[in-house]
Amino acid sequence: MLNTMIYSVRTFLLVLLIMYLGFGEAFLRLSEGSDKNSFIEGYPHAILYSFRLSLGDMQTDSFDDNV
Repeated sequence: MLNTMIYSVRTFLLVLLIMYLGFGEAFLRLSEGSDKNSFIEGYPHAILYSFRLSLGDMQTDSFDDNV
């Protein structure tokens, strides 16, 4: 039953993966543009950061330092 459900939503999961990769790349570049501090250390951490944001972890305090 689980395999059937995953097979049914494979297109959605692919689009979701592409979104996580794209937002992870954007957050990584935003972090690298900062002179003072970078809030993301690498690409895997950037993908995890975008995943956590999609789950509701709204700790965006470090964005103000990078603008």
